[in-house]
Amino acid sequence: MSGRSGFSVILGLMCTLLLGACGGAQPGTGGGGQPLPTPQQSVAPAVQGTVSLVTSALVGAGFQVIPPVAPYRPSEPASLTQTPRVVLQVASPDADQGYVVIYDLPSTSAASVAAADLARYVGSGFGQTNFPTDAQFSVAQVGTTVVFTWYSGARADDAARAREAFDAVASVGQQFPVTK
Repeated sequence: MSGRSGFSVILGLMCTLLLGACGGAQPGTGGGGQPLPTPQQSVAPAVQGTVSLVTSALVGAGFQVIPPVAPYRPSEPASLTQTPRVVLQVASPDADQGYVVIYDLPSTSAASVAAADLARYVGSGFGQTNFPTDAQFSVAQVGTTVVFTWYSGARADDAARAREAFDAVASVGQQFPVTK
């Protein structure tokens, strides 16, 4: 097999695998009819600004921000399930914590309504079912975005450090109190 034809075979195999990976369940579902997270291909300027604020707050507190180590979808009200979002994670030994979700809403009034709805939801008994019983939540609005994070001191390898990361994220934006 010549170098050129070998390359063509490899390229053809890669395209076949890529197309095969695109098949299967209906777009936007996990095969069971549940919507998948809606990652954005290009991030809106408002989201970029919020990501910068959150990253600056975390870096200022001595943390590193990374892409999530695993797919993440928080417990959220139905009103946010199709909302575009960006998910970040604080680098730490706690692989199932440190997630920060930034929702992208069309207006500041829509973001305010969404933040209030999210705060009510995670404060409710049903909204807390996917979180540890000691979970603390932060819901905040920054312009047309909503920032959500949580932490559990009982499940953290270093509860004090996890709280510092949580507080750094919670320092960004206008808070919407979560009342349990």
